[in-house]
Amino acid sequence: MALKSKGSILNRRSKDKKDGSEIEKKITVTSSASNITSSVSPTTMRLPPKPKAELAVWISELQELTDKKITPAKLMRGLIEMRSDIPSDALIEAIQKVT
Repeated sequence: MALKSKGSILNRRSKDKKDGSEIEKKITVTSSASNITSSVSPTTMRLPPKPKAELAVWISELQELTDKKITPAKLMRGLIEMRSDIPSDALIEAIQKVT
């Protein structure tokens, strides 16, 4: 009884006195569940300063052509989407050139 009168956490329902009678208030939930966007962990890319700067320039050039926000991840997903349109031998040659 003493804990309830002090506003203890143990008091899960509070009671108001109105006109001499007790009115019980229901417990309300104020928290919301977090929005889980993906169950896959992100893939990181480590780039030296020069390619990182070139990537930033490429993204800013693409950003000027659209209203949507372009990110390195969206650029990579776009490249994956159009992989059948990119000649494999040209891609292998470009990869060998930069490594």
